Amino acid sequence: MRSETHLKEPKSAAKPKKFPTQERSKITVGAILEAATYILEHEDWENFSTNRVAEKAGVNIASLYQYFPNKESILSEIFRMHSDEIRATSRELETVDLSALNLHQLLEKIVKDYVRSHQNEPRLHRILQAKVPKSVWWIDENNAGDLEVVFDKLLRNRTEKLKNKKFAGFFLKTGLNAMIREAVDRHPDYLSDPDFVPEMVSFFEAYLSGSGR
Repeated sequence: MRSETHLKEPKSAAKPKKFPTQERSKITVGAILEAATYILEHEDWENFSTNRVAEKAGVNIASLYQYFPNKESILSEIFRMHSDEIRATSRELETVDLSALNLHQLLEKIVKDYVRSHQNEPRLHRILQAKVPKSVWWIDENNAGDLEVVFDKLLRNRTEKLKNKKFAGFFLKTGLNAMIREAVDRHPDYLSDPDFVPEMVSFFEAYLSGSGR
């Protein structure tokens, strides 16, 4: 299993020019990203421009261009930040001792953690998925495969009655991603529905425990 993930960077034109090192610069970049996030969440997509972001952030356009050459580079950095939040959930599953959990408890933790990582700013998640060109995405080339390996390892001794265990991690990873992505895109209210996580857990548990056959 890989101990770290590797990102495929976006095209250079869609990358930030530089990352801030001084405290004042960090504050400026933080204000720019906060303003950009607000615009994406609360205003029309057509309003998203470097001029509008600079105006909302309270910085002049020259200051913005010191760090971001265009709006695509701002989007790229926001996308990277949100991807980092989701990857942190995967890393926790690898580092925390979960050996005491039974299948139901393990699935409950996995589903809860992944739903929670998408609950913050669901509108922003939808816009990033639907509107942001793939050329500005920070793509984790290994994370999808790694997640399947992590799930396989966690499920190995908890799926004794499963006829063919080789599909377990794949089905859990694919199903989890598809359900949450669809909820974010079409039913964001599901993410805060108290029945959403238990129903997902029951769905996966029925298959993985072998009781769904």
